[in-house]
Amino acid sequence: MGFLPRGKWLDLDMVRSLVCLLLIMAGIAVDLAAERTSLFGRRGSPDTTDFPEISPPTETKPESESKVIPPKPKPSTEVGSKETSEGMEPPGDDAAELNDESKPVRIRPIDLVQPGRDRPISETLEFRLSRIDKPLSRETSTLFRQAWEAFRTQHRWVNSRFERLPGLQLSLGVTPLQDLGEGRWLVNAQWSNPGHFTWCPRGPQTSQAIVMFANSAVRPEPQMALPVTLVGRVNLRFNCEIEPAVGQRLTLQRFAFLETPPIPDDDVSRTAFNEAVQAGINLSAVLAVERSCKPCNGLGFIRREIPGKIENARDPCPAQCVNGKRWLAVEIIFRP
Repeated sequence: MGFLPRGKWLDLDMVRSLVCLLLIMAGIAVDLAAERTSLFGRRGSPDTTDFPEISPPTETKPESESKVIPPKPKPSTEVGSKETSEGMEPPGDDAAELNDESKPVRIRPIDLVQPGRDRPISETLEFRLSRIDKPLSRETSTLFRQAWEAFRTQHRWVNSRFERLPGLQLSLGVTPLQDLGEGRWLVNAQWSNPGHFTWCPRGPQTSQAIVMFANSAVRPEPQMALPVTLVGRVNLRFNCEIEPAVGQRLTLQRFAFLETPPIPDDDVSRTAFNEAVQAGINLSAVLAVERSCKPCNGLGFIRREIPGKIENARDPCPAQCVNGKRWLAVEIIFRP
């Protein structure tokens, strides 16, 4: 180290450390210049500093790699098609009936007579034909005549056997208005409630109605009295031929009646009835029997004590009886 001036001696280790430090700092500067990025996230270069390019998002996939979703098939709307969309129901029968103009007449039941609902049975009695007017027996001739009359109006003779009618029989005065085909007629009807346990309101009735005849060739005469059975209410949709709505498509809700000739009260009918009972066929009739009201013991009111008064108050009967009497449906079952 003799070439250095006096008093300027440097330690070799210190020189080596300074040289290494300078080399490290130069390398870091070169690396930073090489890794310099633009404002848009790409490496800057002299050629692209004036017009930097925008890189596509990293999440975007090329069209070749994207998943292609096929379009869903459209639900079929044709009536009767088996393929229907989820949450949709095919058109119902009611809509088809209302929209179908091909048939001139459509009749749809609304509320039919139901014996269990419209004629609730309060009591059931067995009537043995072999004990009529016997000592200490309740099978009397008077009760049998009542049961026989009710049986004739509640049954009809079809195919050599007795068949129960859907309701009670009554007499209907008709004036024909329009032939609906297949033995059905739209008529002006007048009838009266024959008694208790009938489906129609009590008292005289005058309204348009629908009558079905057993023989389709029968044409009702004006002011004709027919034995019929009320079967309920129906919805009638037809092409009107009555003034002032000629040519219009109308929908009416009317009572429906079925022509049911009563069983004749003769020896042939009685013999057939007796043979059917002896053969074990289950035949019965429903009678409307007037009996005393049990809640009020036939008084028509309920006594209630009033504190401080001698006379009791009279409250209405909770069973809503009429003068202490109630009509009950009693079913008479015929036995040999």
